[in-house]
Amino acid sequence: MKYWMMPGFRYLNPGALLAVQSAGAIAQVAGGISQQQAAGQEATLQEQQGRIALTESQTNANNAAFQLTQDVQNQKLQFLANGVSLEGSPSEVIASSKKYAQTQVQSILNQGAAQYNLAQEEAAITKSKGNAALIAGIASGVGSEAQGISKAYQSGLFGTTKGT
Repeated sequence: MKYWMMPGFRYLNPGALLAVQSAGAIAQVAGGISQQQAAGQEATLQEQQGRIALTESQTNANNAAFQLTQDVQNQKLQFLANGVSLEGSPSEVIASSKKYAQTQVQSILNQGAAQYNLAQEEAAITKSKGNAALIAGIASGVGSEAQGISKAYQSGLFGTTKGT
């Protein structure tokens, strides 16, 4: 059996080198798995933040709708209390106020939906990055192991010597 001479080591048994490389390959795969799991957890939090933003926007829209409805009712009462008929200009003012209220409520809902969609997209990207890290860890680990097996084979660890 041949031994490799390496800087810092006098001689290194190819079997020991293969074992060390195997441990390194396992660590690379485990690192990829760990990164994928971390990305999955982060993505879950991003999705949750999106759901919270959507729920908050719905609550805010409901509150705004209630308040704006109250404002329109107060306008009507003020007109009537001052003896003004709700025909003509007052009717247009009230209609304009209702339209403004609807626009405000829809704007709040749209903002919440946009935040929700953004959070879902960010979560999907994070999951993709985690999957890429897993694949990279596996590929790197397999590559390291293949290199170690090749060197061990070349040194005669498997019975025949090829190369040095």
